[in-house]
Amino acid sequence: MPEGLFTIFVDDLPNSMDPKRLFSMFGKFGVVTDVFIPAKRRKGTGTRFGFVRYDCRVAADMAIQKADGLWCERVKKADFQKGKRKMERVVNRAEAWMGRTS
Repeated sequence: MPEGLFTIFVDDLPNSMDPKRLFSMFGKFGVVTDVFIPAKRRKGTGTRFGFVRYDCRVAADMAIQKADGLWCERVKKADFQKGKRKMERVVNRAEAWMGRTS
């Protein structure tokens, strides 16, 4: 992950949520640099999830604190160490989708 970018994980998104709406909702906490909602669902629960990226740690922390349980079940700091290989594939797809492959 590039330094200066702070990614949060948003779980249990409603079916009606799209990237534009997610961007708008989380923009209330700071400047959102990008969002990604994979087409894939979580294996165990079948729920949708997404990622929101900020360029400011304070904004990311505020979003985690204020949005957790408000619009969706869980909002937390994205943990790229657990299931690192799977997460890298998801992040790589997200970056490709956003046109930011390295």
